[in-house]
Amino acid sequence: MLAMLNNVSYYRNSVNSWKTLNALMKTLNPSYTMKRKFGYYSTHGVCLPTLFPDREQDTAWMYSLLIIFVNLVAFSFIVIAYIFIYRKAMKQGKTATNTDTQKERGKKMRRKITRIIVTDFLSWMSICFMAFMQVAGVDIPNDTYVVVGLILIPINSALNPLLFSEAPEYIWQRVKPFFAGIMKQKTRLGRME
Repeated sequence: MLAMLNNVSYYRNSVNSWKTLNALMKTLNPSYTMKRKFGYYSTHGVCLPTLFPDREQDTAWMYSLLIIFVNLVAFSFIVIAYIFIYRKAMKQGKTATNTDTQKERGKKMRRKITRIIVTDFLSWMSICFMAFMQVAGVDIPNDTYVVVGLILIPINSALNPLLFSEAPEYIWQRVKPFFAGIMKQKTRLGRME
């Protein structure tokens, strides 16, 4: 019984969900046989597709690669579209006929576009890059999948509506005086030395 409990703690610390579950069930009940595995979206504890497919073990690695490739193409299209919008806003901001309010609106829009592109790049390009590395044969640890699936993607999804709103500008206007005060104190301390 003690040996079986030691095996249970070993399986609890393991990461491969279906293989681990099957081995644990066989340890607890030697007559157990798995009838079938569920499917592509249930290969991990998180209900997400396999973002980092292993060509040797994952039978649906091409499907995973297709999803990653579609994300890469979609991101590229979004970046190109935002670059065109950004350039048009720059041209309109430089014309002499624009009022100060129009120039300020253009400046805000350019900052918003930059924030959206940078946050999407940091999240989705890292995912695409890691997926292509895994398919190329570089081993990506299973813990990385958990970080991406449970932390990175939800944070990016939660930030997108905020980035499209005026919230970042509002927050910056509220926080800006605080940082200005810190910088003034820092320069005063630098002069005293």
